[in-house]
Amino acid sequence: MKIKKVFTLILIIILIILVSVKGQRFYEERMLKEARKQLMNDYSDALEGKAISNDSHAAMVIGVIKIPSVDLSYTILNKVSEENLDLSISKVTGPELNKVGNLVLAGHNKRNGTFFGKLKKVNINDNIILTDNDGKEKSYTIRKMYRVKDTDLSPLNQKNDATTLTLITCTEKEDERLIVFAE
Repeated sequence: MKIKKVFTLILIIILIILVSVKGQRFYEERMLKEARKQLMNDYSDALEGKAISNDSHAAMVIGVIKIPSVDLSYTILNKVSEENLDLSISKVTGPELNKVGNLVLAGHNKRNGTFFGKLKKVNINDNIILTDNDGKEKSYTIRKMYRVKDTDLSPLNQKNDATTLTLITCTEKEDERLIVFAE
């Protein structure tokens, strides 16, 4: 009888811990979703010449990426960091948006389909649209999709004679990255 009570108590404690962890993750994801929404709103306001809050991340935004075929639309932040990658798509290296060179962008591959979680669903010849801070849009066409080891830095290589775009995200395999190349 005593063992049954102890076992029941342990199960209840484990259940409470699991619910707490799941609740914390849900809360964090909800807060990040709200922050992303606010970031896009602040960015849109800034493009229209409206004043934005000084504590906004909008000053780090260099543009917007859209992939219509998978209903993807996010702001692009000016540098890669864990905080930035948790918030949006980030620039790894390359020129300014829509300028000559290989612009490399990275984003998390979230299981819920956010960020570059939908990237595996794009196809060759799908369009990617980048809008810079002046509101100028450029359309890129996906030419190649392939996987590389996480230690392979060749997708970061710069080309000085063309305007290209490389998107990078993780895959199901921890040591592998999905590369989407567009021009």
